[in-house]
Amino acid sequence: MHRVVLVDTFCDEKNESLRVAEALGKDLYGVRLDTPSSRRGDIRKILQEVRWELDYRGYHHVRLFVSGGIDEEEIISLRDIVDSFGVGTSISNAPVLDLAMDIVEIESRPMAKRGRCPEERKC
Repeated sequence: MHRVVLVDTFCDEKNESLRVAEALGKDLYGVRLDTPSSRRGDIRKILQEVRWELDYRGYHHVRLFVSGGIDEEEIISLRDIVDSFGVGTSISNAPVLDLAMDIVEIESRPMAKRGRCPEERKC
């Protein structure tokens, strides 16, 4: 079974990648970075940082997946470092409704994905 873990929900992509690699070891097939354009800085540099850290710690087997607003230009520019891409609206030939599902609460506590503000805080 291939396990691919989303790693940019609550913390830095590199730190979450290392945490799941340490927890799952050889059972981890890959890590997925989603909505990279809404994060800090250059996605290529973020991916290079994640790849370097995983390799440095011996997790050469962990593959990198990217999704969330990826288009053909980004695929071409990142294909040397990314193992797989999740695409959707950018390749559709029909009108699309682009939406995202966000975490808003966990066990009755307001919660938000990194880069979003939980309702209780009113950022």
